[in-house]
Amino acid sequence: MPDPKLEKLLILQDRDIRRRGLEQQIAAIPKEILSLEEKIAAEKARLEASKGKLRELEVSRKEVDGSIAEAEQQIARYKNQQLQVKKNEEYKALTHEIDLVQGKINELEERGISLLIELDEEKSRMESIETDFRGIIGPLEERIADHRAREISLKAELETARAEVDAARADTAPEALAVYDRQAGLARMPIVVALREKTCQGCHLRVSGEVEDDVRRNVKIATCDCCGRILYWER
Repeated sequence: MPDPKLEKLLILQDRDIRRRGLEQQIAAIPKEILSLEEKIAAEKARLEASKGKLRELEVSRKEVDGSIAEAEQQIARYKNQQLQVKKNEEYKALTHEIDLVQGKINELEERGISLLIELDEEKSRMESIETDFRGIIGPLEERIADHRAREISLKAELETARAEVDAARADTAPEALAVYDRQAGLARMPIVVALREKTCQGCHLRVSGEVEDDVRRNVKIATCDCCGRILYWER
């Protein structure tokens, strides 16, 4: 086990690791929420697209019905005119016009049938999307609520963790704290590690004989000559 001054550094390190872990978890939450919100937005867009397509089809169907009604009125006018004409050529000309309009009506009716089929298919598709929407959105919104509640809880934990770090720093020798802070800005946690069989347990490289001797004698804060981490002798 390390001597008391290094034990205090280990206590600080444990608390510092916990603080950093909480900060990382809190920092990740907005991204997680954004990802969930994007999924919700995508589902809403899919549903709105289907509704929009359905509205377009309904408008097209009404336009076809209107065009058919106009064409039928035109035929009625032509037939009324036929009753009034006296020349056979005029009667045939009106008959020709009626046939043309009737052909248009036939085309419109075919288009109307096609639109009805599309409407039925789109209604079925939209109902399926709505079912999916209800099944997907609820859980996603619950997860967002859970993330927000977790964020509040983690922030409360972080306040406690920061206070514990401050207390540990106040209980650590200034010279040891200076080395710890310098290495904390350069290397990943942990900063204080054991020296085991002449090998630093931070970078897993062998240290020089001089460093090993400093760690054994414990006359000063010894650091790994490869990664700079603070070393203690593992007895």
